[in-house]
Amino acid sequence: MTEIRRRRESLAQKVLALPHGRLIAFGLGAVAVIAWIYLGLLLLSALTRLIASLMGWNIQFPVVPAKLLPGVVSQSQPSSQIARIAKEARINILVMGLDTRPDEKGAPTRTDTMLIFTLDAHSKTAGLLSIPRDLWVDIPVSDKNVIKDRINAANVYGEIDDYPGGGPALAMATIEKNIGVHIDYYLMIDFDGFKGIIDTLGGVTVTLDEPLIDNEYPTPDYGTMRIYLPAGTQKLNGEKALWYARSRHQDSDFGRMKHQQNLLMAIRKDALRIGIIPKLPQLYSKMRSTFKTDLSIAEITELARLTKDIDSENIVGETLGTDYVDGFVTSEGADVLAPRKEKIRELVRGMFYDSQLREEGATVQVLNGTPSSPLAAKVAEYLINQGLTKVTYGNIAGTYDKQETMIIDYTGKEYTAWFISDVLKLSDAKIERREDPTADVDLRVILGKEATFPKEAAKSGS
Repeated sequence: MTEIRRRRESLAQKVLALPHGRLIAFGLGAVAVIAWIYLGLLLLSALTRLIASLMGWNIQFPVVPAKLLPGVVSQSQPSSQIARIAKEARINILVMGLDTRPDEKGAPTRTDTMLIFTLDAHSKTAGLLSIPRDLWVDIPVSDKNVIKDRINAANVYGEIDDYPGGGPALAMATIEKNIGVHIDYYLMIDFDGFKGIIDTLGGVTVTLDEPLIDNEYPTPDYGTMRIYLPAGTQKLNGEKALWYARSRHQDSDFGRMKHQQNLLMAIRKDALRIGIIPKLPQLYSKMRSTFKTDLSIAEITELARLTKDIDSENIVGETLGTDYVDGFVTSEGADVLAPRKEKIRELVRGMFYDSQLREEGATVQVLNGTPSSPLAAKVAEYLINQGLTKVTYGNIAGTYDKQETMIIDYTGKEYTAWFISDVLKLSDAKIERREDPTADVDLRVILGKEATFPKEAAKSGS
């Protein structure tokens, strides 16, 4: 019996008592295929512009009142993340689908699929990174407790252990800890919405190089069925498109991720061909209550604005396939995938770099102004993990009595100064401009005792 099963049984009553709003009602399947579509269609106006810009459409869209958008977590004021969008910083969104069976509705569920959508509006590039659900990782369920399990279990632990922010927040923290990618937002998706999108579009045309045969395709009642798709070019309805995107017994989970990206390209092509405007009302009606997200309407609108100029050739897709993982069997007999951490770090550095940080190329010195001797080293390592490449650290001269953390910008590296304040959870008021072309660094970060850093920063290097 796994750790999750034991926890789920012992906390069953607690789980059932959770507010319905914290649980995801339905979901699984083919999220890689629908991630960009949902990112583009969460709103008839702003989100439709987003997917249209990614697809290269040049069309106008109607406005949908906010009160008609029950699937979006409303926020009366834009979150602090809006500054990242406004400054054209790289934005990373974790997209998840849940494998919820009929008898599990209202209970925490493993994520069937996890992927990261990334957007750099400054360089006008975007990408998608698919993560295998059997990846064996450290799940930081609390400050003192890290559990080894599949990455698709993070959502369950987050719900049953009352992790701040619930399952989505722990899934985001798990991605950052193991993949090295900071996640700004999340999106959870319902698989019925995927089928509805395909059917609303009138199906999707795909070309299979070989027949798809799966004698163990899962059914909602925990059984299996045989599915078959012939080789060649054909139009798939929503149900059969889900077969193609979800089946993994013929060529493994790696093959499934490739199918999902192939299907995404096919959807893009068909949508361009038929035009989406007449289908939007029907499409939206099928999407209601099929997703959950922490993206506010203001943030979605800004994302749409910043992505309008991204060309399709500047959108890349990657998977953590056989080059990035090794298969092994756990002590409990489970077949899982161990991440090749250095290879993954190389991929992440190439795919998720911040183009503005790279352009400014600022040198940064972190100085400790507190009695906590390892703090400067930990914060410096955290900043390096966030994309800064020229970071040194040390202690300030004299007494360690600094109360507030300050960022001093000597050479006008404004974006880097803001970026540091953002990732260290500081206000812009903590940035001080001191013109000094003779300074030995571009920016200096002086750490004070009253600073509140992300717990990831405080733990870096430990």
